[in-house]
Amino acid sequence: MNAKRDSFKQINKTVLKSSAFLLIIGIGITSLPVTNFAQTSNQAVSGKEINIQDEGFVKKFREGRDLIDSEEWAKAAEKFNEAVTNYPGHKSVDVALYWLAFCYKKQKKFKEVEITLDRLLKEFPASSWADDARVMKVAPIPPIPNVPVTPNVPNLINLPNQSNLPDKLLSADREDEIKIAAFKNLLSADPKKAIQTLGDTLSPDSKAGEILKQSMLRVLRRPFLLENQARASVSASGAGNQLLTLLRETLMKGFQADSSSKIRQEIIYVLAGLDDEQSVNHLAELFASENNPVIKKSIINSFGNVYNFVSRNLLGSGYKENSSRKFEFDKLAEIIRSEKDVELRRLAFSRLQLVGLWTKAKSKVADTFIQLLDAETDEQLKISIIQALGDSKENPALKKLTEIAKNDKSDKLKLEAATALRTSDNSADIVKSEGVTSPLHQANVGKITFMSKPIPKEDYKETDFLKTFELREMSELYVRVFMNNSLTNYLHRLAPELTTEELIKKGNYQFSFFVDGVLIYEENLNVFAGSPESKNTKTILSVPLIPTNNLDIWSKSVWKRFLRNGGEDVLTAGTHTLKIEIRPYLKTSVLKVGDLIADGELQLTVIKP
Repeated sequence: MNAKRDSFKQINKTVLKSSAFLLIIGIGITSLPVTNFAQTSNQAVSGKEINIQDEGFVKKFREGRDLIDSEEWAKAAEKFNEAVTNYPGHKSVDVALYWLAFCYKKQKKFKEVEITLDRLLKEFPASSWADDARVMKVAPIPPIPNVPVTPNVPNLINLPNQSNLPDKLLSADREDEIKIAAFKNLLSADPKKAIQTLGDTLSPDSKAGEILKQSMLRVLRRPFLLENQARASVSASGAGNQLLTLLRETLMKGFQADSSSKIRQEIIYVLAGLDDEQSVNHLAELFASENNPVIKKSIINSFGNVYNFVSRNLLGSGYKENSSRKFEFDKLAEIIRSEKDVELRRLAFSRLQLVGLWTKAKSKVADTFIQLLDAETDEQLKISIIQALGDSKENPALKKLTEIAKNDKSDKLKLEAATALRTSDNSADIVKSEGVTSPLHQANVGKITFMSKPIPKEDYKETDFLKTFELREMSELYVRVFMNNSLTNYLHRLAPELTTEELIKKGNYQFSFFVDGVLIYEENLNVFAGSPESKNTKTILSVPLIPTNNLDIWSKSVWKRFLRNGGEDVLTAGTHTLKIEIRPYLKTSVLKVGDLIADGELQLTVIKP
């Protein structure tokens, strides 16, 4: 147990500090409290707490740290330089030197970085920051230009932990934040050691809290985990597969050791992100041995996840897209055959349909659906399978639908099969829609696109589509959805027996919001949202998602409800992937949800005030 504590302590000493507080801002861990860096630095550098008598040093140091928070590197460097120049005898000069070096590095002033680190090591060889300085000096950096520089300027490559300050300065939350920053930096520098550290944190005798464990696991699911050079090195050496094996074993041990549902769910999603046969098998084994329905539901939802950043990071160019889909499809089918809980079977089939979309062997998908249908006893699930057979348009599927429509004992299933046959045969729409209106529309059917301002449809171009977006307090964001048909016609496929008026009164769009690959919020839009005319005719949906005016519109309310129901918690400062999916839904005696109409994703950089 002491050895494991020492392991993390060493990280805090050598790497933690080399990743330090600034990297905390970029982590974007959803479990962390939304804390402004400037606020925490004000607390951490309180003159009374660190027993600093010279208020001038404290003032300059605090100003420098606050400027780091706003990424004003040149101004921050000036403040730290003033601190070390005007108060050279202060006991925390080594700390200021380190931060000064960091600011120079952010400005790519590598000569100054080198000089500053040399000064730190020469004047403070016993400093707890010395190891970090040595790490920076050997880390690869661009050639340093031969330009004259003034002497009191340092060097840096990574950041530090304030381990030279008294322990009472750091609250438990702050210590966790520092460890998370260190873990992220260690992943970039030494993935193997980082995975071993994760294993210590998840071990039964670990004293780590739930927030720290959750946050470290979520770091693994972030995009761009490794720096380009580290990624290339891992890929070239072929070490990626060994790292995946080590990580898989670490996660499985952690799952067995921890009783917290939250931690186990996080482990499940990381394990799914490994995107290989062994990990899928492990997930299936966990499902079979698990009694907690929440955990079982999480395992099912982890299949078909397209955000496999863990494998992408560790395998680099060796990563193969959707390499685990075949195994996921087979395991989901096994779950449907063996699971007693009908709700879990229904959920598993919805994921099976999703994974089936990526499966090249469409005939196998249809054959599996038929086998599941023959064995199923739940009527609602049988209806879902019949509808899926209609969508497949494979000959065995059409043959099976014809057989059900003629011979099944259930009149309800006969009707569903007949409806599925009509849908499969591209039955006529119930209303006349605007259709595909332009070449741009044709090229982007099924896509949700994003704009930073409203642009008339006739002026809209693909170059206007946002790929990245800075989400600030007063941001504006608009979406434009290109559909193949109108909403009413999509609803008609779910219930051909209903009239146009009945469809409009009983259905609308279903919105699903994903952040970093995890479903955060799903809403069946109120049936009164949107006009009957637009539902009947429109094939392009243009709405403000985040308007800055007081416009009262349903789409604005949907975004607000997304934020209130988990979105605000996960959209922490930093980079995130936002994905939105839209489907038709119809609420009669049962809820019916149709196939995907459109989806789109946007890389968000969240800027907190």
